[in-house]
Amino acid sequence: MSMKKILILVIFAAAALSGIAQNENDALRYSRLSYGGTARFLGLGGAFGAVGADFSTLSQNPAGLGLYRKSEFTITPQLNTTSTEADFFGEKNSDNKYSFNLGNVGLVMNWNIGGNRESSILKYLNFGFGMNRLANFNNRMIISGFNNQSSLLTQYMYEANNDGNPLDYDHLNPFGSQLAYNTDVLVYDSASQDYWIDAPEGGIDQRKTVESWGTVNEMVLSTGANFSDKLYLGATIGFPYIRYEEDSRLTETDTKGNIDYFKSFTKHDHFETRGTGVNFKAGIIYRPLDFLRIGFAVHTPTYYNDMTDEYYSEMTSEFDQATGLSATSPNGSYNYKINTPMRLMGNVAFIIGQSGLISADYEYLDYSTARLRNTSGADNDDFYYVNEAIRTKLAPAHNFRIGGEWRYEIVTLRGGFGYYGSPYVKDLNKNDGSKKTLSCGIGIHDQGYFVDFAYTHAWMSDDYYLYDISLVPAASTAVQQNYFSVTLGFRY
Repeated sequence: MSMKKILILVIFAAAALSGIAQNENDALRYSRLSYGGTARFLGLGGAFGAVGADFSTLSQNPAGLGLYRKSEFTITPQLNTTSTEADFFGEKNSDNKYSFNLGNVGLVMNWNIGGNRESSILKYLNFGFGMNRLANFNNRMIISGFNNQSSLLTQYMYEANNDGNPLDYDHLNPFGSQLAYNTDVLVYDSASQDYWIDAPEGGIDQRKTVESWGTVNEMVLSTGANFSDKLYLGATIGFPYIRYEEDSRLTETDTKGNIDYFKSFTKHDHFETRGTGVNFKAGIIYRPLDFLRIGFAVHTPTYYNDMTDEYYSEMTSEFDQATGLSATSPNGSYNYKINTPMRLMGNVAFIIGQSGLISADYEYLDYSTARLRNTSGADNDDFYYVNEAIRTKLAPAHNFRIGGEWRYEIVTLRGGFGYYGSPYVKDLNKNDGSKKTLSCGIGIHDQGYFVDFAYTHAWMSDDYYLYDISLVPAASTAVQQNYFSVTLGFRY
């Protein structure tokens, strides 16, 4: 094994021992966006950076706001389904979840300054405000298998023994090893002066269920301008807000009856996060020819300065010939900051008369530049290992989207494909975590109104660790997502 990979494992293990705490997964979760919004945008696979005149572009390339020639209101209800299959020690399980949310709601106000005059340089000035969905966290999964290598209690035993300097009770983790001690599945031997467990090398059935809820939605305030029907400029101040909740249960059971004393235990963890942030986006679209549009956009990092985590844990135990026990942690709360990566985008669109278009986007971001920080902004030693894991484990990513549409009278057909590159360093995981999307849609557009429908299918494979990466192999997870969107719009 290379020294680089050994360092990664050590960093990850050190972070994992903190129990329920902020880690590199938080930075990745809130940096990894799949742009949502209107059904037209989704029907083209999100390849809209140089097309413009759609509310979703306010969160992508705000120069698209400059292409509006009328005022407009849109709203997009959305039905989502997510199914996850997990493979752990050769045992496969699957589960699914349905959710309903709002993909977009927004208003664009058009100001025709000189659009009807040939000599006017500034043709239109537009303002937009509303909301676009940026991420969906609704999911449910089951992971189970027979583990003959370790137990979650193995991690707690190593933590409590502290490399030969056993911790006293007050210094045990109240969300982990202290619960295990209080339920008698972690025992201190005063003779040998160390902690021990019944099955340090596993030999138990493990089953974990994880259910999550939440979204990242972004409130946008934007302006865009049209200069001579050639140059379009735009800017957005974004206010994303995070709502994330996760509930998990890990049960370990001696199903084969080979372990003395121990029968089973269940660890229940509940975790909630709330936070609001701010960012700035600027974009440009240039039309050198009537059929060609070229765009570029830059997004500053999003600064989430008021992240709040609230969490608690519970543990229950059962034994062969003794009464089972239960223990509950205190309610935990922590405030911190997250800075997500900067984004750069390049866009191109080919306009086919009044009938259709083909559009493509490229996006670059470096996940390793995300950072967690203290709210005080002073000493950031609390997040040294977390930020080191981000630097070492995460990597730059390249995202591509392509889409097209064809219009016949008032009916428009659409299709698109998206590829979102792996956020991890090469060869770190069995599954690279890249994501792909396929989409299609249909729209009916008339003078004063429009109705758009879109279906998007997304899929990805990733690694999931039940606990310390150095003790347990990853479960391979395959996630399938389906989005059904409908946009109602009015122009005036």
